[in-house]
Amino acid sequence: MDPKKVLSLIILVIGLFMILVARQEYLVFSSEYNPLFNVSPDSEIKWLFIIGIAAIVGGFTGLIRERII
Repeated sequence: MDPKKVLSLIILVIGLFMILVARQEYLVFSSEYNPLFNVSPDSEIKWLFIIGIAAIVGGFTGLIRERII
């Protein structure tokens, strides 16, 4: 298998893992949410979602790159 494809697949898996970790952290955070206090989700959770989505898009693009071109 082409090394670029392997790297793209690894990036895709890391992106999925980051999304799952961010989702788990969000669920833990929301279960501890108290409406008496004005608490918003941590910015770390937002960044995990953003970077995870970017990694998924980048990995998927790397996997299908030669098929399109």
